[in-house]
Amino acid sequence: MNVKIEPAILSYAADGRLYSPAFDDVYFQPEDGVAESSYVFLQHNNLEERFKGLRAGDVFRIAECGFGSGLNFLLTLDLWRRTASKGARLYYLSFEKHPVQKTDMKEIHAYWPDYAAVSQELLTQYPAAVKGFHRLDFGSAQLQLCLGDITEMLPQIKTQIDAWYLDGFAPAKNPAMWREELFRHMARLSVQGSTVSTFTAAGTVKRGLQAAGFHVEKTRGYGKKRDMLTGTYQRDIPKTQTTGSAIVIGAGIAGASCAYALAARGMPVTVLEKAGEAGNAASGNPVGVVYPRLTAAVSAAGDFYTHAFCHTTRILARLENEKLWRNSSVLMLDGGDAAAAKRYTGMVKSTALPEEMLRPVDRKQATEIAGIPLASGGLYYPDAGLVAPREFCTSLLEAFPAQVTLRSGAAAEKIMRQDGVWHVLDAAGEILAEAEHLVLATGPSLTGFSETDFLPLRYVGGQISYLPENAASRKLKAVITQDGYFPPAVEGVHYTGATFEKLRAKAETHPVTEKGHRKNLTMLGGFLPAAFFDGVTPEDLQGRAGIRTSVPDHLPVVGKCPVAAQWLEDYAGLSYGQLTEKQIDLDKAEVHDGLYLCGAFGSHGMTSAPLAGEMIAAQICGDPLPVSEKVAAAIHPGRFILRALKRNQS
Repeated sequence: MNVKIEPAILSYAADGRLYSPAFDDVYFQPEDGVAESSYVFLQHNNLEERFKGLRAGDVFRIAECGFGSGLNFLLTLDLWRRTASKGARLYYLSFEKHPVQKTDMKEIHAYWPDYAAVSQELLTQYPAAVKGFHRLDFGSAQLQLCLGDITEMLPQIKTQIDAWYLDGFAPAKNPAMWREELFRHMARLSVQGSTVSTFTAAGTVKRGLQAAGFHVEKTRGYGKKRDMLTGTYQRDIPKTQTTGSAIVIGAGIAGASCAYALAARGMPVTVLEKAGEAGNAASGNPVGVVYPRLTAAVSAAGDFYTHAFCHTTRILARLENEKLWRNSSVLMLDGGDAAAAKRYTGMVKSTALPEEMLRPVDRKQATEIAGIPLASGGLYYPDAGLVAPREFCTSLLEAFPAQVTLRSGAAAEKIMRQDGVWHVLDAAGEILAEAEHLVLATGPSLTGFSETDFLPLRYVGGQISYLPENAASRKLKAVITQDGYFPPAVEGVHYTGATFEKLRAKAETHPVTEKGHRKNLTMLGGFLPAAFFDGVTPEDLQGRAGIRTSVPDHLPVVGKCPVAAQWLEDYAGLSYGQLTEKQIDLDKAEVHDGLYLCGAFGSHGMTSAPLAGEMIAAQICGDPLPVSEKVAAAIHPGRFILRALKRNQS
């Protein structure tokens, strides 16, 4: 399986038009590209009138086949901001097999100075050529870029679409896109009144749209082009709309990420936190390292952590807080171990990350990057770095003050659902909050409810040590990881670690011990210069300890909460060979309506929780998921029930 994608190779035709040698076609007409795109896509989908007719809470979704230069998106976003009703939301979904690179896009956008402001917003967030789903935020509008083959990605979309832009290269030049499958999926996702427009008037396209249920008309094309197609979906499929409010229990990085993603969609959110403030427990360390946890072979885990890293760094950049994020880069050393070096080679081959985001380095290169002498090479992540966890949680919760209400000191002891509404109660039986949607992001307490006691949660104690900066360590320029991690100092202190202690029973707290400091010093001494530890003794160190939770497969638990007893009954055939997992449609499996789980991030919560929160919000609001179907299944809370049945251990 090819996990990497090829960026667009561009050239300019003799007449100055931007040209794709791969498809032998042009992207746009430089002299009137704006007018042509506006005419074909905005006008013939009647967007201005439709945007003006939206009410607060309404969502309008557009799907585009061929993002290209991004011109259609710029024009749509500009029109949306000028005409859409306050409180409405735009979701723009766009597919691109060969994305234009950021440097090329910046040059292209110079053709359209009137759209410089929205262009800059796009370029600031525009992702590297990483295969998969990328969500970019533009206030009341969101762009989901689907980088890869549309024939692989469109089948994974399950949200309703109001307007279609068919803007890939011409059918004769790009027949792989204009296939029956495209029109079949358009029919699956369209609702009564959905519209479509395209620059082409090809008979195969017209017949494909008609077969899919669109009433298609041939109309005058733009400029010298004689004809184009436009259409309206005729089948009686009503549009659905998500309404209501949400409760999130837990104000650590998992809960804060869920609240942020929901609030970004305009949903009112009440966050209940039993501690006195957000970002406590495992989310309360002074620093956290943000980098992807890759795998040596292509896997759902590697895919999830790759996109989690991309998503989190975009959010950190958008929050614009200098104290929050430090792009110091990360060096992951192999320690001169042949097995580790082989594993790292596999990671480079199996990841979708391009070379500018991950590359192997030898000892000399690693030493130069780090600014200190190192004994081995490894992998270099130039876009990785350090985050301030508690500030990250607070920033996420405060990003949308009109939507998010934080209630500290609110200990949730019981949850119950009546008449379509979830009620959260304290120990005295008093109702703390009520809402249609409930997210449990309670860390070690995730199994503390009858609905969630099926989860095989594991508890790990971890301790970090606070090492004072000295003349030798002050030269460090990058985070160094091997068995543990050692970051550049923050205000004169290296916050480093961490110990890993499996606990036999559920725990809420973990003590800081001299033994833990000794373990950290021994571990760090294995790959760092001895001068870093001159005069340092375990008994003199300060530190912090906490509880991390994980599950046996080391992936998080994210998604709708299954009704465990019903799953055991419905899928009992797994125990007897009468059913396979591939035959199970997770979208139709029995779940507790309106209940979602977000937890078990282990030591990777700072990197992975924001994408998990985005996934939860997408499920609640009916948006396209920001991960592949394979990833969604891999992190689904119900996976453990299915595995138990397969082992006949139910």
